[in-house]
Amino acid sequence: MPMSADNVPGVGFSWVVLLSLLTVLVVSVVVFVWQVRRWTSNRGYRALLDFSRERGFRLSNLEKEPAPPEPFAQMPGARVTLCVANSNTKLMQLHTAAGSAIETPRWHVLVRDLQTAWPPTGLRPALAAGSLLDLFSLSSYPRMGETERFVVFGTDSKAARVLSKSQMRALLPPDIGLLLAGSHLVLDFSTRPFDGIEFGRMTALAEQLVAHLPAPT
Repeated sequence: MPMSADNVPGVGFSWVVLLSLLTVLVVSVVVFVWQVRRWTSNRGYRALLDFSRERGFRLSNLEKEPAPPEPFAQMPGARVTLCVANSNTKLMQLHTAAGSAIETPRWHVLVRDLQTAWPPTGLRPALAAGSLLDLFSLSSYPRMGETERFVVFGTDSKAARVLSKSQMRALLPPDIGLLLAGSHLVLDFSTRPFDGIEFGRMTALAEQLVAHLPAPT
């Protein structure tokens, strides 16, 4: 016998269905917001985090740290805001007090541990308007080798002469500054982006420089 319209069972209200729909909606919104922040406002930080995980580095936000590591510990007003590090290499965003009250200089630096100890000695890019080496009390030695790409700086003439006669000038790109200070090799790549591509280039360059680095005296 056919069922009349009056005998059709009604559809009742279900809290289970409502809660399920609300749960799906909330999860969808959270995932959407997370993805938007990942690829917009936090894109740079997420890229650094991905690089760190892939290459065995550790990413740290150090804005609250009281003092930067060597060889910047004695530099007034210096602070590190971001650091990507492994056992012997650090890539850092370094802020220094030198500059205007409106804009504090920000440097991109690599610090590589050495087995030898150098008096502060370096190669400053000749065409750079400013360099991290300018913040150290170093003397220039313009007569030590060609100065079209780099000028030798340092506190000890013997160590400066050793560096000037080494292969460092030939290995170093003309926009990268080099500082040897204590048991640290520092590369100033502030004219380049602070990202995973440059990290790969700078770490490879540091390894090459260490392999050809002479003894200081």
